[in-house]
Amino acid sequence: MNIKLNNKLIKTTVAALALITTSATVAPTTVTNLTTVSAKAKKHHKKIKKTKRSKKKAYIIAKYYDEFKPGYSYTYNKKKGVFIGHKMKKHQTAITNSDEPKIEKANSTYNVPKVTKFTDEIRNQYHIKDYRWAKTTITYNYNNVNENQQKIINQAINQINQLNIINLKKITKNADITIEMSTTNLSRAGYTTGPVSIEDNSLNINLIEKQTVTLYENQIQAHCYGNYNLYLNQVALHEIGHALGLEHNEQNKYEIMAPISDVRKVNTIDSTHVAIDQDYINGLAILYQN
Repeated sequence: MNIKLNNKLIKTTVAALALITTSATVAPTTVTNLTTVSAKAKKHHKKIKKTKRSKKKAYIIAKYYDEFKPGYSYTYNKKKGVFIGHKMKKHQTAITNSDEPKIEKANSTYNVPKVTKFTDEIRNQYHIKDYRWAKTTITYNYNNVNENQQKIINQAINQINQLNIINLKKITKNADITIEMSTTNLSRAGYTTGPVSIEDNSLNINLIEKQTVTLYENQIQAHCYGNYNLYLNQVALHEIGHALGLEHNEQNKYEIMAPISDVRKVNTIDSTHVAIDQDYINGLAILYQN
């Protein structure tokens, strides 16, 4: 009796051990499956991480124009003070925004060449920068400019509008060009700055986005030789010329776009208005008729 019971106990114990052994055999299989799933998840995670990293490198940064690389469309980031370049697709033009305006041509017919590409030679000959506005009607407004100053500057703007190349239109806010007066500068009577975006088309010309024209009261007063209105007229024409795409004329110091001017020696219409010279007209015409 005791032997049978012991045999039964032994059989039961062996069966239990067999079950334990079977479970132990199954367990590694489960661990192996988990390991396989983990590897796939890891691979998938790696792929996502790589994609995210690729997206982060989808743009490049340039501080100056000569750092622009072909095949990229650049826009100016005012907050960071740099140009952001995004790589273009093969079928994509340099203008990435669908609402970006097409380049308009002026209706004027001044005797300047038809340009298929703005080269350095053309820019140097006509004293123009490598950019222009995409449109021919350009808005402006004032900031910290008194009524008398506005009157004088408006007359300068009317002189430009009478050339019938572009049209400067005054609005109250969100203008393309902001004209402001500042009290002090140690070296210049005016300064113009603003962002442009590269335009990779057959003309090889960039597009202006915004411009700020700053006129310095202390320098205008110091160099007007008793004729404040005439000198403010001249400085306004000069700086607005920059805002439209004109460069300095180093060859003729008596023309409007000369880097250093003497109000006593410029050509005038009358005692308060400088005469717009042919160099100024040709620069605007070649920029906006093409």
